[in-house]
Amino acid sequence: MTELGVVLAIMLASGGRKKRGGLQTTGEGETSPVRNITAEEARRYMEHHSGYALVDVRMPEEYGAGHIPGAMNIPLETIVDEEPAGLPDHKQVILVYCHGGARSAKAAMRLAGMGYTGIYCFGGMDTWKGSIVK
Repeated sequence: MTELGVVLAIMLASGGRKKRGGLQTTGEGETSPVRNITAEEARRYMEHHSGYALVDVRMPEEYGAGHIPGAMNIPLETIVDEEPAGLPDHKQVILVYCHGGARSAKAAMRLAGMGYTGIYCFGGMDTWKGSIVK
């Protein structure tokens, strides 16, 4: 079965939710490179995949107080005009989070404006139920 066939089968089985790179989305804004997923979907994706970038857009002191294992800290305030040094591949799956979701949504849109195409925003630490590095 082709990749498109697999995606269509998953969409039908998931009641219309679309899947890209192993992550389901709500189907809203599918023309956008930014997709919203749940923290649980992000956690499951990280358990079964590699090669993604996990980006914490909180301030360094927030990141230092506790972050998701494997996350790189790229504060929202530094995502302005130039692509972040830690994200050289514009087609790589990028999982973005902050504390409550507002900063990660802004960061995701800024990254999309720079040409990144596989951005998944899963809100923040307030909904994360996985392990945390302190």
